[in-house]
Amino acid sequence: MSGGLNKTSWEYVTAEQADGGLLLVQRSSGNLFLKSDFGNELDFKFVAWGASFDPMPLDLTVSGATKDMLSEGLIYSTSPTGNISIDDIAGSCIIVSVSGSTNATFFQGASGTIMLFSVSEIIKKTILDAVTGGLNVGISQVFGTGLNSQSCSAVLFTYGEMYSTPQISISVLVGDIDKPVGKRGSELLTTFPWKVSISNKEYTYLFFENGKCYSFENPNEGMADDSGSWNTEINVQNRRILKIKWNSGASESWNIPISLLGQKGTRFSMHGIVSQLEAQYDQTKLMLLRRMQGKEVV
Repeated sequence: MSGGLNKTSWEYVTAEQADGGLLLVQRSSGNLFLKSDFGNELDFKFVAWGASFDPMPLDLTVSGATKDMLSEGLIYSTSPTGNISIDDIAGSCIIVSVSGSTNATFFQGASGTIMLFSVSEIIKKTILDAVTGGLNVGISQVFGTGLNSQSCSAVLFTYGEMYSTPQISISVLVGDIDKPVGKRGSELLTTFPWKVSISNKEYTYLFFENGKCYSFENPNEGMADDSGSWNTEINVQNRRILKIKWNSGASESWNIPISLLGQKGTRFSMHGIVSQLEAQYDQTKLMLLRRMQGKEVV
């Protein structure tokens, strides 16, 4: 595909959003549901503000979409390898969309959207300045310099159904996308390797869908120092937690929902020593996870 865009193994699943406009000012917020290259569905929250143009203007406009509405999309990377990560999705974003309904009442319409992920600060400032100067200037600034790794990390193209007040609008919005937090609690666990800090020591943890887990003190050697099992359960406070039981006799409890940064938990050694732990996903150990995934087929 032209413009420096390359196919990626990530997939668009669906989206839900709520948009509102007052005169030329537009706000959009919602959730993007994307499937990573490990097959895990991730939920990214976003909020964006900008300007819109409507040839049939209303003082107040309302539109949006639910998860069960028709929605299709494709994700492309600006990296020559086509690889992207959560860090390439989260951060500053630019949204350019055409949407609306010609029905006389609040009714189903349609939309087409281009979303730029992890936009550079220079491009973001340029767009903010351009949008205040005119919508046509804003759109030309988005695409005039080309879509490449200097401007953004990935691009999402979508189209689908929506509900809308009677309007046909073109909008350019600038916003931010948060790193995902597991909706049900543990679905982020098997997506990435984890760097776990316990009593000033660091370990690498790997979790697998079959309930197995491994701990590495020196992951470069490729041999696990401990192995065990994990599952979710309800504790005595009636809260769902992640429970890890290591074959060495130690155990751990992690708070749910799982967070990619600053994940908290408690470790209980085989001798009864209690230590607090903190974990975060570790992008640098992806090759170790992929190598171990080849062994964890049962």
